[in-house]
Amino acid sequence: MFIHTIGYGNSDLDGLIARSKPFNIDHFVDVRTNAYSRYQPDFRDPEFSKNLKISGYKYTFMGDLIGGKPDWEEVQVAGKVEGELLIKDPRFLRGLELIQNQIAKGAQNMALLCGCGDPMSCHRGRWIGPELLTKGIESVHILTDGSTLTQSQARSAVYRQSSLFAMD
Repeated sequence: MFIHTIGYGNSDLDGLIARSKPFNIDHFVDVRTNAYSRYQPDFRDPEFSKNLKISGYKYTFMGDLIGGKPDWEEVQVAGKVEGELLIKDPRFLRGLELIQNQIAKGAQNMALLCGCGDPMSCHRGRWIGPELLTKGIESVHILTDGSTLTQSQARSAVYRQSSLFAMD
């Protein structure tokens, strides 16, 4: 089983749609904590979800459960989200369960959406992807150039890079 993820980065809505087409994405699941972009007007709700629906895409907001910057005190240390606490939080786990259930029902044309162009600098690659992988779901990250990187590949690359600095 797998799920796509995509970040809009510096692209506009047309660019996002163009990058998603080769993967037959028809449903965007917004995992931004807030459905708003300070820099990209195309990605501000309610216009964003409306424009996706007009273009024939389904849109679901799940940033309240699996957003990367929740204001939940239980997952913060010194005012910042601590990933190890977030991935154990019942709300985050519930969001992952909902995603897992959709995939189990055959929803393979869905993509988790965030603003970050680089999934490994984003909670999609740092927290969501690794947790889904433990449940047997591979995240296929669609990169800004249209190529892909799986969560397994990213984990292996990070391991290889960190081993360059290991002491023998």
